[in-house]
Amino acid sequence: MSEVLSSDDMYLAMCDSDSLSIAMSKGDQQSILLYFQQTQKEFIKKRKGRGGREYSYVEGWYVKQVLNLATKFQWSSFIDNTLRDGDYIIVWGRVEITIAGQKYTQSDFGRNEIKYLSCDKMKAVKDACTKGDRSICKKHTCEQPVDIGDAYKSARTDMIKRCANSWGIAMDVYSGRDTE
Repeated sequence: MSEVLSSDDMYLAMCDSDSLSIAMSKGDQQSILLYFQQTQKEFIKKRKGRGGREYSYVEGWYVKQVLNLATKFQWSSFIDNTLRDGDYIIVWGRVEITIAGQKYTQSDFGRNEIKYLSCDKMKAVKDACTKGDRSICKKHTCEQPVDIGDAYKSARTDMIKRCANSWGIAMDVYSGRDTE
């Protein structure tokens, strides 16, 4: 199990630095600690990516929970632009957080691949079409997205994760430092 620094340890580490002096409340120390602590192994997931390579990631709920705890629920996300590029939804947005009364903003993009209905899973639709129910055939094709809204929501979550990562949340995961 990874070692998690206490807020007192983090405060002492900051005070020991020759070039860094920060005065902050214990609550603010705890907020900053949440950003820079090592991600616990049970929250790190793996997925196959380009070239068959395995990539580490954290799920969106984890990043949102760290944001909730670190900012005491004082954060918001905004979508400034969206684009459908072939089979991808791309969003450009920003996350705003407030810590110790100070607002911080980070902008980034998020992306998600649109999922489509599988022709193999549409046997019931095909059967209805062959039996003459043409209304079903027109509504359901293999080119129909499962739910385009899901692609937009996932792209938004990706944007939030990218913005949060730039502040240090799960940075060890995305930098590759989570490997043993």
